Amino acid sequence: MNGEYVDSRVYELLEKSNLIYIYGMSIGETDAIWWKRICDLLSQKQNLRIILHCFDAPQESLFRTKHIAYERKMRERLIRFSEFDEEKNNEISQWIHIATNNIFNELKDICTEKIEEQGLKAM
Repeated sequence: MNGEYVDSRVYELLEKSNLIYIYGMSIGETDAIWWKRICDLLSQKQNLRIILHCFDAPQESLFRTKHIAYERKMRERLIRFSEFDEEKNNEISQWIHIATNNIFNELKDICTEKIEEQGLKAM
C-alpha cells in the first residue's frame, strides 16, 4: 500500500465517524494535516465528537481550576490547526472532550474481573 492510499482510506474512516478517540499522540506540527482535517470535520458534522486522551493532565482534586485550565489548553492546542475565526473555533472546541483516565486499563480490569468470575485464569 502506498502512503496516499492509506491517507485517503484513513480520511474516509474519519469522515464516516461520529466519535474519534485520539490516544497516544501528541498534538504537534508533525501531524498538522490531520489536526486540520479533524477540525474541518468538526465544523462540517454536527454530531461528531472528539475524545482526546491526555497522559500528562494534572491530578483531579476538589478544586478543578488547574484541570479546567489544562482542558482548555489542550482544546486550543488542537484547534490552532484550523483555519477558522475565533467564533468558529469556540464553536468546534465544545465538541472536543478531554479524557485523563486510561479507558484501556479500565477495560483490562473489567475483563480480568469477568474471567475471574468464571473461574478462569487471567493472563
